[in-house]
Amino acid sequence: VAPLQPAHTDAGPLVAASEAVLRYSLVPRSSPEDRRVRLSVAFPAELLPPRRGSPLAMSIHLHVAPPASELVGALGEHGAAKGYLPLGTPDPWHRDGAFFGWDARRGERVSEERRVYMSGLSDEAGAAAGVAMAVKQVGRGDAAQVALLEEYVAATLYQEAQPNRTHFLQAADDQIRLSQLWWDDDFNDPKSAKGRAATAAAPGLSRVCRGCWQPGATKQTRCSWMDCWSEDHSLESWRAYNYPHVTTVYWSLYRSARYASPPLARRRPWQWYLRRAHATALAVWRWGGDPWTKKQGNGVGTAQWGLMVGSVFELVLSDLRREGWAG
Repeated sequence: VAPLQPAHTDAGPLVAASEAVLRYSLVPRSSPEDRRVRLSVAFPAELLPPRRGSPLAMSIHLHVAPPASELVGALGEHGAAKGYLPLGTPDPWHRDGAFFGWDARRGERVSEERRVYMSGLSDEAGAAAGVAMAVKQVGRGDAAQVALLEEYVAATLYQEAQPNRTHFLQAADDQIRLSQLWWDDDFNDPKSAKGRAATAAAPGLSRVCRGCWQPGATKQTRCSWMDCWSEDHSLESWRAYNYPHVTTVYWSLYRSARYASPPLARRRPWQWYLRRAHATALAVWRWGGDPWTKKQGNGVGTAQWGLMVGSVFELVLSDLRREGWAG
């Protein structure tokens, strides 16, 4: 850090330290690679009240952040280059063509976490990477990253008219499953075709689940309730908190198609994405429900409270009104 010069002293001439407020301008000479800086400050004795021991000194630890636009850009680059599992990558749960969280310590995607919602593209932990990539496009759009988001919607997120419900996070009737990662008897058999595919795609998860799974299980395992869910449990759709995440993806693509010039989202027209955002927002009331009774609809259970990322519903409503689609 460059030598410091006091800009001014609010309290006037030197006074007791308890009354003085000193302001300094800090100018980094250069930013270290890890952007960590330690500022050491020693206070002259004449600025301090009488005290015993050595003169007062302190260290201030700073992180010199790059400009916000650079940080947002880096988020998108990381998500596209490292967080995205390319479409066509072998995965028995059909999670290819989707965004995953990142384990910085291991330097890999969080794709085989035993708490299956974290690697199953749903819940806050599993959906966060896709939501971050989507919101990033609203503030700093990138055509290649938007194309990946559109691929994610078409191949992994929304079933639409495709026949196999288990291949998608959101069903054709707008239900959103708890996780797109699950376990069953076939996965549990390491010699079966599904078992071999699971071992190849997620060896760590396979080791854990084969120690947890009870053959014929519908929900319970010998491990934590968070581990190795059955397919039936993964398909439950009562968790209202999952719906704002998907709504956000659609809404951001609507914005990317409607307001970018030229449009960044091109696979579908903006009207399609806005309709999907609207339908998914309404699905909270239709499918949100109670985790214990499994009752769904009419605002019961988790649908009766405020939801994380729920402010997106207000944004969708504002855009519906702007387009003349709402009264």
